[in-house]
Parts: sequence; structure tokens; C-alpha cells
Amino acid sequence: MDTKPPTFIFFSELKKRVPWSRVSIWNKMREGEFPMARDIGGKSAWLESEIDAWILSRPIKALKPLDAPKALPVWLRKNKKKVPRRKKAA
Repeated sequence: MDTKPPTFIFFSELKKRVPWSRVSIWNKMREGEFPMARDIGGKSAWLESEIDAWILSRPIKALKPLDAPKALPVWLRKNKKKVPRRKKAA
């Protein structure tokens, strides 16, 4: 059996895999919803295997049935909010 040695990835690589900001990632780590970073010479790094496992653990998005009603465009909705327009500077 050929096992791959543990590999660290830094934030630049993590950002390519997880579309969250640095702050969001740190908040998710504090909440226990994301793998914890390791300190590698003063830089944060994550084990690639833990990130891969986390990605695979994400739920699969359910699709709407084909006969589901489509949402109306904003301009056709009855309760659309009116946004005040800016006054032009004189």
C-alpha cells in the first residue's frame, strides 16, 4: 500500500479550495466547523488531507424539481422596496 506523506498547505492554496475570507475561516475554526491550522514557522498551515476530507464532507446540494415554479424578477414583485435615488450635486 502506497501512502502519501502529510502535506501542509498555506492560505494562498487554501483560498483556491475554500471560497471564504481569512476572517471567515478563523471564525469557522473557533466554532469547530473547519479544520484547525498548524503553526509552521510563524505561518498558518493546514493539513491537506484534513481539508480534502472536510470538502468531501460538505452536503450535496439538493436540486429543485423541474416543475418547480420560478421566482419572479424583482421588477414584477408586488412588495419590492423602493430605493431612494441620490440627488445630483449642483
